[in-house]
Amino acid sequence: MGHHLEKQRLYESKERRSIESSRHSGTTTRAASPDQSTSARYEHLDGLRGLAAVCVVIMHVTPDFTAGLHEHGFGEVMEYWHLTSFPFIRLIWSGGNAAVPIFFVLSGFALSIAPLRILREKGRTAGPGLRRKLIGAVLRRPIRLYAPAIAITMLQAVLRQVPGLCILNPNISPVPKANLSQELSSAAKIFKFFWPFQDHEAASFPYNQVMWTLPIEMNGSLLVYAMLLLFSFGAITGPGVRAPATVSAFLFIGGAIVLQTTRHWSVACFAWGVMLAMIDQWPVDTHFHYTTNHLYKRFRPMRGAQTLPIVSEKTVQPRTDSLFAVLTKVDATTPHLCLFVGWYLLSIPGYPDHRYCADTLGWKWLNGLNPRPYNNDFRFHRYWTTVGSLPVVYAVLRIGWLQTFFQSKALVFLGRVSFALYLVHIPMKPIIEERIKPLVGGHTNPPLEGTFWDHYWTISDVGPPGLSLRYLIAMAVIMPCFLLVAWAATITIDQPFVRMSKNLTRKLRLDRPRRTSVTARSEV
Repeated sequence: MGHHLEKQRLYESKERRSIESSRHSGTTTRAASPDQSTSARYEHLDGLRGLAAVCVVIMHVTPDFTAGLHEHGFGEVMEYWHLTSFPFIRLIWSGGNAAVPIFFVLSGFALSIAPLRILREKGRTAGPGLRRKLIGAVLRRPIRLYAPAIAITMLQAVLRQVPGLCILNPNISPVPKANLSQELSSAAKIFKFFWPFQDHEAASFPYNQVMWTLPIEMNGSLLVYAMLLLFSFGAITGPGVRAPATVSAFLFIGGAIVLQTTRHWSVACFAWGVMLAMIDQWPVDTHFHYTTNHLYKRFRPMRGAQTLPIVSEKTVQPRTDSLFAVLTKVDATTPHLCLFVGWYLLSIPGYPDHRYCADTLGWKWLNGLNPRPYNNDFRFHRYWTTVGSLPVVYAVLRIGWLQTFFQSKALVFLGRVSFALYLVHIPMKPIIEERIKPLVGGHTNPPLEGTFWDHYWTISDVGPPGLSLRYLIAMAVIMPCFLLVAWAATITIDQPFVRMSKNLTRKLRLDRPRRTSVTARSEV
């Protein structure tokens, strides 16, 4: 009997090592070494954030050239067959709504990855130091999120009062004010808007509509810090994988329950971001494979008197009747499957009318699965974009060729300026887009009628919505201008506030200097 148990333990030990060694095979990428810089490890997430920010910009510019035709579903009511509405590629033109939950998942990951690494490496001794760092992070976070937004809003109010600079429509809020004092007073309402305990999704800030995400980002950050504080008291310590695997399961299930039963979809995004950080720091998926295989062996029907083959110390191959081969194949293909499914779910044509989804081929049956909290036009698309954001971010963390794509210099640059680009593109629309649009033959606002900008260089609007010649030439001018302004805002506004927040916590002895990437700073 003792010899039988010894053989079983020997086999299970070898099988576990074999499963762990297979974790990095195929398309799955190897985790970076501990001494590798944070910037090098997560540049691909910077690139993902940058591409998502560009999608937000394109989504806010494109309807001015297409009258919203590209937002219809592909094949909707058997009438709309535009190429820019096709699933997957439609995210280029209408992916701004899908980008927001990706931002939140990335923030949950970025805010928790460094503290979780400390818990894994230092174990129970990390508690006091980590709690001190969390206090510093809580102090830095409002400065990091709100200070650049406030500065840009006040600058926007000043620019609106410069004669002839901003092409403003008097019928669209916020209406132009009589003088600079009234303009600044109106813009100062941003302080009330940033109060975290209110529904920010229901009413956007009129000066800059995208800022509704910042208070939600602040609330989600506090939720992440609260979870990390709980972990620092011993819930997760050391390299052991059982506790992180259990907590990861609770985060996944808890986020799914919140998403399914309430309208607080952002909570699920931040919880899943922390879960992905745990999977990145501990071999949680390996633990899942081993546990599944162990349960299979324990509960499978008996096939005879001898259930274990004779295993010697030189045996390196796992038993052929286990789930090892299946799990290995699943581990290699799961990230690509997640990418496909998540990408499709992010392509939901549910904005601005849920009937876009209900009348579209391939989405009719998913339309009926929406939980009750999302059964309105305003939040309809949030459910499926939240569900789709998790597998997409997981795929980016696991697929090597996808990481190589997002680590390209262009996308890493976009990630570096993504926060500023997110904040400045709306204020820049009355200055840049409202001139380029009529210049190439688009709608002319009354202040520009009869001027140089009024159809001086009319370009034929040939092509499908979102791919017409007029639109492409206009975007070739508008986007570089937005990026140039975003780069300048990053240098002059964003980075100084980042340094200021870090200097504050260092003077309070709550933090020490360390090298971080754009994503590790979580730029929204």
